[in-house]
Amino acid sequence: MKKLFFFLVLLTVSYNYAQDLRKYIPNDAVFVGSINGKNILESVTINELDNSKIGKQILQKVSNSTKDSIKSFSEFDINTNGESYFFYTTNDSIAYLTVLLPLKSNTFFEKNIDGVNLTDNGSFKIKQFDSSKSDFMAWDNEKVAFTAGTYNYSYFTDYDFTQIEEELKSQQAQDSLAIVIDPVVSPVDITKAPSLDTEYGYGDVPYFKNYKLENYAFEYHYLSQDLKNAIENNNTSDLATTLKVGIDNINSYISQIDSIQESDAEKLDNYIKNKEFFLKRRADSISNKKDKKAAHQIIANTTFYSTKFKIYPNVADEYGYDYNYNDYYNEKQELQQRWTLAFVESLMVPAKRSILLNKNYLDQLDKNAEMNIWSENYMTSYMQSIGSLYQTLGLSNNRVKNVFSDYGDLSGNLYLNTNEAKFNLDVALRGDLLEITKNISNHKINPKFFNYINEDKFIGYLSYNVDMENVLKEYPKLITNLYSSILYDKTEEIKIVTEFMELLLDEKAIADLIEGDAVFLLSDITEKEVTYTDYEYDENYNSTEVQKTKMETVPDFMFMMTSEEVKFKNSLINYLLNKQYIKQIGGYYQITDIITELPVGVYFANKNGIFFLTTSENDIKNIVANTYQAKMSSSLKKDIKNSQYAAY
Repeated sequence: MKKLFFFLVLLTVSYNYAQDLRKYIPNDAVFVGSINGKNILESVTINELDNSKIGKQILQKVSNSTKDSIKSFSEFDINTNGESYFFYTTNDSIAYLTVLLPLKSNTFFEKNIDGVNLTDNGSFKIKQFDSSKSDFMAWDNEKVAFTAGTYNYSYFTDYDFTQIEEELKSQQAQDSLAIVIDPVVSPVDITKAPSLDTEYGYGDVPYFKNYKLENYAFEYHYLSQDLKNAIENNNTSDLATTLKVGIDNINSYISQIDSIQESDAEKLDNYIKNKEFFLKRRADSISNKKDKKAAHQIIANTTFYSTKFKIYPNVADEYGYDYNYNDYYNEKQELQQRWTLAFVESLMVPAKRSILLNKNYLDQLDKNAEMNIWSENYMTSYMQSIGSLYQTLGLSNNRVKNVFSDYGDLSGNLYLNTNEAKFNLDVALRGDLLEITKNISNHKINPKFFNYINEDKFIGYLSYNVDMENVLKEYPKLITNLYSSILYDKTEEIKIVTEFMELLLDEKAIADLIEGDAVFLLSDITEKEVTYTDYEYDENYNSTEVQKTKMETVPDFMFMMTSEEVKFKNSLINYLLNKQYIKQIGGYYQITDIITELPVGVYFANKNGIFFLTTSENDIKNIVANTYQAKMSSSLKKDIKNSQYAAY
């Protein structure tokens, strides 16, 4: 399904307001993207797609939901002159991932999509791909939407399932294909339980497919042992308190089980009959009548046979797992499907408040971009979309908002030219994070770098430029802001840790060694023959060392960074020379084979306050001799100078 979504996104769209599908995207979408598929795919023919590995897989997936086998992507009626979108919406209960595509006509879908799980709503139709899942497709004359819904686990922590449970019971009663056996069905004949001469021990607890049921069985065993110990120690005057932990655990596990399989029911009844027999025998041994009565009451309150639960036939997946152990699994799946279906239906008509009313979204659009992505308050939205995780961390909605409140919108645009692709990513910051970022970014790249860049000699580059001294100064503040919102009850401890970090870090000394600006230039990626040592064995397993060769892909590169510090670097170089990790060649050094297995030489030097590392001995020689020939266009120099991070 995901591969199908991905391809359908790529198969679209140029900027065309005549068929503007954005009016169907709800205003509360936390992520919206669009792609100009016409330009992205213009160098790839339909025939090439049809015969590619991924293309064949996608066509097979589509064919599984159609009446006839689909042979080519040309059979789709997607409007490649219209704009299509993919977007993500979420709330406290469920999240939806949707792909929305324009159609030239709906002929393909009307002709090929089979009638299984298909609903005709008059002006549009909806297809459920799998009756047990929440993947839907809906189409009309103008568009087709693919939506997958996923519920938020944490939403159901304290959810009241009474209504949906009753609805499903009523539905199952009317359905001649109901898979649920009457929950009041008599359990298996427990008189067939094993002999009661010997009490079951820890190792006799059966394996249950229902995990919570197995937890209950083990806890019942522990309760039996605790009662035995209490009697032996004459500590039966307040059994409700003495056995409280076990009683509470049992009640917790039982409350999380609503149904079990037939096979689990039989094992449960056999096991519990044995354990209950010996529990009651122990209770009868208590001399105090009041304590004896209390013990029997506890046993009655914690002993559960299969009659307590709904019983399902023995149905498992291909790996043998029973997913009905998840409490209210069917109810959750039903709610997820209902919510997703309602959402898909709403997409077929214009939204009451669409994304077109969101000024922030509209302002960041660039009609010249082939692809656009946008997310409002992206860090908060992202964390809230994985609600089960942040609840596990103990973060409420308000605390999540506090932690990431300084992150604003994220916007990205992809531009395609004849010979290159360019992607711009903008992230909005505010508050303390904005001030920290300004301080870190208040640094200019070393202009001396430009004396050692020849753009005719590299195929790609990466540069970054930050103020390392300010990075080290601001880091403790950043840590304080982040963790104070999460560990709000540990503010004093956080303060002590960050102050200790400030004592350890000598910002000025570290910044002299690593100032914070650097450029990496990739010249080539080639295959080179490498000699290596291998071992061959005779029939007596005696080894013989042999030299062999193989081809390895290796990069040719040059890296440079500003480093004014001298004393420490000289000490380090002397140490490496003494250990024979490096060797000096004139004014530069070569890293020896002791610490590198690259099939090329690696050289470094310090020159004009810059540390150089390269695979080209010729370049390092010229750098040291001040004879290196640089060549840079004004546009390249501008890109590197004006960017904290740049890549090509």
